[in-house]
Amino acid sequence: MTRLTILVAALALLAGPAMAQPVNVKATLDLSGDPEALTRQAEALADQLTGAEGKVIDFDLTVVSTVVGDAPDYDVRVWGDGREPTPLRCENGWARLDGPTAFGIGFNGAYNHLLLKVLHAGPLAAPRITAACEYAGGSDHPVFHIKGPYVISVIGIPTANDVELRPVLGAPVP
Repeated sequence: MTRLTILVAALALLAGPAMAQPVNVKATLDLSGDPEALTRQAEALADQLTGAEGKVIDFDLTVVSTVVGDAPDYDVRVWGDGREPTPLRCENGWARLDGPTAFGIGFNGAYNHLLLKVLHAGPLAAPRITAACEYAGGSDHPVFHIKGPYVISVIGIPTANDVELRPVLGAPVP
């Protein structure tokens, strides 16, 4: 083997899953609608995530809020700066949510077999990841939308899967 062949083989081993084509995982969780429909949406998301364990995914999740009074509830908890998790608020309307944090995605009690935490990095560390409160049309309340490349880590716990999505940092996945 030549030195170049050895170097190329070593780089391929180091790159591992980042060089593989990402798996597309796209879902909408509509908390404003029928609880049975939400259960089906959550089950479909759980199937996609647990079926792609350890792989790089191209994640695209939209959460439509319920509305209690005038306040939208996304059933999303936000961790950051060492604080206890707080409910996601989109009070400023349409905005990007930057900086290192984590989002715990709930299912409004409609599905208890998936614990989902999405680690989020700012745009300098993970330039292809976006978390935002976005206009979705037809509503006075924005949706929560998170998308970009992640690696899935799954651990089994009694009666559920604990899924953590870890951002792919640095340059875009080819």
